[in-house]
Amino acid sequence: MKKSGVKPHQVDEQVSDANMSRRHLIQGALLSTVAASAPVEAAEQSAHQGGDPKAQVEAIERKLMWLYSNDLPRHVNEIMEYFDDTPEMLQFDVMSPREFKGTAFRKHFNEVAMFSANIKVDIMDMQTHADNHLAFVSSLQRTYGTDPKGKPFEFTIRVTDCFRKVNGKWKIVHQHVSFPIDSMESGKADFQSKL
Repeated sequence: MKKSGVKPHQVDEQVSDANMSRRHLIQGALLSTVAASAPVEAAEQSAHQGGDPKAQVEAIERKLMWLYSNDLPRHVNEIMEYFDDTPEMLQFDVMSPREFKGTAFRKHFNEVAMFSANIKVDIMDMQTHADNHLAFVSSLQRTYGTDPKGKPFEFTIRVTDCFRKVNGKWKIVHQHVSFPIDSMESGKADFQSKL
């Protein structure tokens, strides 16, 4: 039998190094998970505490962007908690039909969400106006990812969320999503509209 030339203490050091590397990978993964969830938890606390209504609705917007961007279909129920669940809920979307109200909005959102697992949403610009009862947030949002067939997409949309405070919680009661047109002559949507 041929001797390897590796001394027993060297083998122990190699095993120890491998265990340390594995431990560092696991710790890194755990820290990444905690770091990713921290903004969501902070937004949740801020959104329902007393204080500045503008900061509260902006925290909700940031939380929604995180939920949209991190496996949207898995977060549909949590997202719906921020939308009014009465027949008054109204959305003007970029898709037909022209509007979605009440339960039709929830059905539409669920249908769209099932095809949106690989979507990312970034707020490029946000303007907020709020008092203690009503608020509206207008933003440009860069939306990108891959469709269910693996084809990449990217576009910029305009979104306005109108909030009303219901039983101490902010709820979106109206949402307007749109693209500008590139000109009155063409009437074509400008999917890459920038500031």
